[in-house]
Amino acid sequence: MIRMMVLLRPRFPCLLSLFFITAVAVVPSRNAAAQFPFTYPYYYGPATAASLEIQAEAQYLRAYGQVQRDLSVARIHHAEAQRLELANAKQALHDHLERRELLEAEHNRQIAKRLKGARERNERILERLKNHPELNGGEVVTGVALNFLKNRLDSAVVTFRSESMGSREAVQEVAALLHVTPAIVHALQVRQHLSKGETFVFRLDEGQPLQVDWWPPALRAPELKDARSQFEVARAKALETRSSADFDGCIRKLLLRHAALEEAFLKMQTRATRLKSQQAWVACNDGKAFLQTLSGEIRRMEKLGPGAPGPQTLVYQGTELPELLAHMVRNGLEFAPAKPADEHAYEQVFRMLRDLYVAFKADEAQNESATEKQ
Repeated sequence: MIRMMVLLRPRFPCLLSLFFITAVAVVPSRNAAAQFPFTYPYYYGPATAASLEIQAEAQYLRAYGQVQRDLSVARIHHAEAQRLELANAKQALHDHLERRELLEAEHNRQIAKRLKGARERNERILERLKNHPELNGGEVVTGVALNFLKNRLDSAVVTFRSESMGSREAVQEVAALLHVTPAIVHALQVRQHLSKGETFVFRLDEGQPLQVDWWPPALRAPELKDARSQFEVARAKALETRSSADFDGCIRKLLLRHAALEEAFLKMQTRATRLKSQQAWVACNDGKAFLQTLSGEIRRMEKLGPGAPGPQTLVYQGTELPELLAHMVRNGLEFAPAKPADEHAYEQVFRMLRDLYVAFKADEAQNESATEKQ
């Protein structure tokens, strides 16, 4: 057995390996029958396995090269896609900024157009107020004309000082022209706007809410006398109370008296009563507005607490019109409609405001001309 194995052992193994490599390289990779055209059509030898292994390695290398080529192409496409995406993002940002600039330019143009229209409209109103007082109608007694002139003067009147206007004689002359008496100050009704659309209306020299020294015609009816009297008593007690515990009870009683007065008024103002005439309709609306004002002032009193019906800083006790305007500008006040028999005070203040505005505009024009000459 050992002798047989020795005989079968190849004497030159290196030549055998060379033979197999040469056979694989020379013999084509076909089926076994083509390689060995003998009577063994289904025989597969070692050369066939080596040939198939070499073919598999070749196909693997070819596939690996194809994959690497496809990956490089994919990387190129990916880089191109990123470049295009970045370009699109830049273009989108550029379009957004350009669109925003166009919108801002259009917005500024609209603002400039509105400001120009407002200036032209204000110039026409000023021309009418200065040179055509007969066309003002009820704008003076309602405070609209006074507020318009006050708003035009608020940027200059706060820093106004009569000492800066020249000699002592000039100061005295200006002070005499812009002097307001205590009676005129008492006749002025002013309004302070509060949060949530509420307003606080009071006389400028008092600063007290719930003024019932004057009632609208619709609320002066004899049928409402008892309700008015009870409301006035409850109002006086609420204003005089200083204790918090008593103040809450007085406010609740005042609200009940106000509700009773409003209920009696609305019950009396039937549809037939309101439609009798235009005067009756206007009187009914005036009564409703007055009751609504009282309701807002009662709520404000309730928020402020006892002993603080109105801030004392809102009260004005001076005698010069520029100081009065500066006081109103600093405290955010505006002129409210005048009460009956107080219209003359509004007319006097209107004429002084008009003259003061004309003087300011003339002074500005003179300063501008002097600056241009320099």
